[in-house]
Amino acid sequence: MKIYIQIIFLVFLSIHMTQSLQAKTENNICDTYSDSEWILWFADSLEVNAEMTELRNEYLFCRIESDSAANFIQFLCSAVNRKNRKSIERELQKPIHDDINIDRCIYNVSKSRISTRFKRWMIFQLKQASMKNNRQENG
Repeated sequence: MKIYIQIIFLVFLSIHMTQSLQAKTENNICDTYSDSEWILWFADSLEVNAEMTELRNEYLFCRIESDSAANFIQFLCSAVNRKNRKSIERELQKPIHDDINIDRCIYNVSKSRISTRFKRWMIFQLKQASMKNNRQENG
């Protein structure tokens, strides 16, 4: 029964993704999906899917960099739990694309209205990503 539910979920997800891939290419990934869809991409069954992990990383940073980051950061604060925390932590520490503005992400998190503890946690993860990028650039 559990495998059957996962298969149905994956079929639904692939159909949904196919539709959105056919959408206009000038649309930003942030405009294509919703936050509630994004958080579902952290299901254990999707951890080994390279396309899904890349897509969720792109969405995460697109939303944190955006002008409407405060809403997403509040959503993220309420959506992070024991089960998905490590996965989200990995995503924050390893942005897939080099053109992500980590400083803007940190600024957006610092200006958000969330608990200080969660804010510090997010900024720490983003600074880890920034340090890794700096090390790669310097040598």
